[in-house]
Amino acid sequence: MNETLTLSQHKLRDLLACRRRFQLRYLEQLPWPIEPMYNRAQETRDLGQRFHQILHRHFLGLPVDEDVSGDQQLRGWWQVFQKKGPQIPTGKLFPEQSLIAPIGRHLLTGRFDLLVLREGQAQIFDWKTDSLRPPKAKLQETLQTRFYLALMAEGGSALKQAVEPEQISLNYWYVTAPQEMVTINYSQDRHLENWAYLKDSIAELDRLFAAGGEWPLTDDLSQCSQCAYQFYCGRIGDSLDLEEWELEDEGPTLEPLRP
Repeated sequence: MNETLTLSQHKLRDLLACRRRFQLRYLEQLPWPIEPMYNRAQETRDLGQRFHQILHRHFLGLPVDEDVSGDQQLRGWWQVFQKKGPQIPTGKLFPEQSLIAPIGRHLLTGRFDLLVLREGQAQIFDWKTDSLRPPKAKLQETLQTRFYLALMAEGGSALKQAVEPEQISLNYWYVTAPQEMVTINYSQDRHLENWAYLKDSIAELDRLFAAGGEWPLTDDLSQCSQCAYQFYCGRIGDSLDLEEWELEDEGPTLEPLRP
């Protein structure tokens, strides 16, 4: 293998869920095989993306009234944010801030909905439009949480402000539970654990490339009910749950490695 892959948390989640799914979706880039379900799921994703765009404009100091005037759901979410949104600390605001950090021969990349830097501290905010808010203990163990906190610890120096893990926090704000923001604080011990976990996942990716051929299917058949590529694998279930799919996620960026 002589390529560098740029991996988001969505791509890594697919790799961990099913090696074959990752190969079909990102490397072979097979087309989405179920158009009607794609359209229905895309409508939900589009609405969430539009809400994120509204908050992006808001934190850039741009007007948003025209953006919410044509949709009752968006208007309602915006009103909730105005009345019950989180208290944003003073500091440098970086809405929709992207970071990249090397890991082995590959790169990890992520984009924070809002990053606030102040006095050696970094606070990440993530806006959620999901109908249900998971408990904090579950959120703390999700790949997104582990990925985002580790990425900030490893890649934050690109913002010209080094931040120690103990000074990093991730805040989940749910529009459906606006007064119950979940804050997850980081630590050096937790970072060492998370970074080792991510490095092991990347090492597995390299092993798969070295082995070549068709990558293995997951042993967890429940994953197949959430995967449109089940039709390519012959594991066709009774239903297809698209809640876990990030349809807007792009394929991996391939770049030649420097000798």
